[in-house]
Amino acid sequence: LPTLGVAGVYQASEAAAAAEPGYLAPPPDLAAFLQKRFLAGSPAMLQGMADALLSEPDRVADLAALAIPLLVLYGAADDAWPPAVQEDMATRLGVRSVVIQGAAHSPAVENPAETAAALLAFWQH
Repeated sequence: LPTLGVAGVYQASEAAAAAEPGYLAPPPDLAAFLQKRFLAGSPAMLQGMADALLSEPDRVADLAALAIPLLVLYGAADDAWPPAVQEDMATRLGVRSVVIQGAAHSPAVENPAETAAALLAFWQH
């Protein structure tokens, strides 16, 4: 981040994603939105997120102990948090998971109708 800046980090992350087997580029309008959203982030925010991802302890057990309604919802093709990791979290929480088809890391953007339906069903239950 200090060397490349926000735009350089975005370009590097896009190149890494494109190199993954099975990569499917998002439609142009979605790609433009995702780029705009990423580039709007401040370097300090991105650095803080990176630091947290590398140093935060696993708090799934603490969350499970709260005994509140929980749902694990994720895109079927999530390229940031592997689906197997999210399924494991749902199992450890003892809660249901919902896999949003046609979505990767941003299901609310990539498949808003299915995401909204799943969330409404969870909140109404």
